[in-house]
Amino acid sequence: MDNGNESAFPAQELDGSGMPRTGLQWGLTKREYFAGQAMSALLTNYRDHAENGVKQGDFPHFAVVMAAALPAELAKEQP
Repeated sequence: MDNGNESAFPAQELDGSGMPRTGLQWGLTKREYFAGQAMSALLTNYRDHAENGVKQGDFPHFAVVMAAALPAELAKEQP
């Protein structure tokens, strides 16, 4: 699993003995969480974008593109 598809806020279910069950995660993925954050930022400046010809239907695409780029950039080795 690539980093963007991992859980943004991982939690593990405990088995009957109180030990974490491995491999079980739920909730938003990092990519979904980043897309929501990007969408929020884009909509904050909606009027400015609309005045420059950006259509409302473009915002989800832009948010997903930005969300996909972030884990890839973070995965790069830092100097």
